Amino acid sequence: MSTFEPHVVHTAIRRSLPPGERSKFDTDWDNSVTTRLKAWKKSSKHSDEACSDAQFDWAVNVVAYVTYLYSATKPPPLPQDAPEDAELPKPFALRAGVPLLGPLFVPPSYIHLEKRSNAPMIEPATAYLKPLHIVHPFYYPKLALCPRCGGDNVWCKDCQDLKEKQVTKEEKKKITYSCVTTNSLFWERWEYWQIPRGAPLFFHKCAVTRDLLDLILEVCLSSTSMGLAENIKQLHLLEYHQTVLDFLE
Repeated sequence: MSTFEPHVVHTAIRRSLPPGERSKFDTDWDNSVTTRLKAWKKSSKHSDEACSDAQFDWAVNVVAYVTYLYSATKPPPLPQDAPEDAELPKPFALRAGVPLLGPLFVPPSYIHLEKRSNAPMIEPATAYLKPLHIVHPFYYPKLALCPRCGGDNVWCKDCQDLKEKQVTKEEKKKITYSCVTTNSLFWERWEYWQIPRGAPLFFHKCAVTRDLLDLILEVCLSSTSMGLAENIKQLHLLEYHQTVLDFLE
């Protein structure tokens, strides 16, 4: 569990880079944030909620950070003339000044804002930000496989090309694959014990942590899924009010 402060993390990474690479880093980060923020606001059903802007703004910076980590450590490709049994190149190491956070990111609390400034700008939306768990091959190397053919790339070009070559919709539906780890299609061929420890469990319409799933199985809840969701919502609301109380005190 890592507290993620976008400005602090961005500044730390920037300072670790040579001066000649900083401008490109800033541009890539800003483009990543802007592009995803625009897409999320357009496609999300929660974009009209009061705190959605603050949540999206924080989350896109988390994704930009993970994208940088992955690109900075991604191993070089094998040469075209490499033998079939050639050993795969090892990932690059991160620079010493780059903070290594995740995969569970927690938004900054009031105490972070208070300690960063003598006159902090406190916004109520800060207390509503939800943690974000990134399910990515950077944190879970076992996921760096095609969920359909088992190839050594989660973004499998072969499966994508194969699906696009199909003529009818029925034939295309038979080739189900997804490189998005939050999609149930990605996990449909995974057994429970094969899922990396610590990763959430994704179903058709929801995702749960292992702890929550263990709780549900252990106590054999008699309530409906809606009732369970409401109880969890009330617990989150209680945590929010406790956070506000800590700030006021």
